[in-house]
Amino acid sequence: RRTTTGSDFFHRYPPLHPFLLGQLSSAEAHLKANSQSQSEGDTLHPSLHPVLMLLSRLRPSVQCRNVDDPLSPNAFVPHVARCALQRHYAVRALASRALAPLIGPDALTSTLTQLLDDIPTLQDVGLPRRGFNAIHGLLMQVGVLLRENAGG
Repeated sequence: RRTTTGSDFFHRYPPLHPFLLGQLSSAEAHLKANSQSQSEGDTLHPSLHPVLMLLSRLRPSVQCRNVDDPLSPNAFVPHVARCALQRHYAVRALASRALAPLIGPDALTSTLTQLLDDIPTLQDVGLPRRGFNAIHGLLMQVGVLLRENAGG
């Protein structure tokens, strides 16, 4: 059950913000290195799942956030969004769920527009197989953001 917003969580436990951000950055670098090696037997970074799970359990904020806040959950957004483009379905699904609590109401429209603009068109030729995973990840992020922010 979601009980606290990302901003409240990181202000209550300030040391966790840089620690979790560092772990997520490390896990993202690990994923990038594995995707460049094109090996089928690649492994996931051990901290990826726990960090994404924790972020996904936060509650979306209903207030606009202070941009200058060093403990802002916004710092996680680019890393989580890139994790949602990976070839592992479970990583894409969990990262998509972890993105929604990080996006404030002030950034929702611009984030949705950016995600939809990032989807390649059908005219893009030579799209590699992992490109379809990225498209799926983008669509999952859009779906979760719409579902989480529906007024009902």
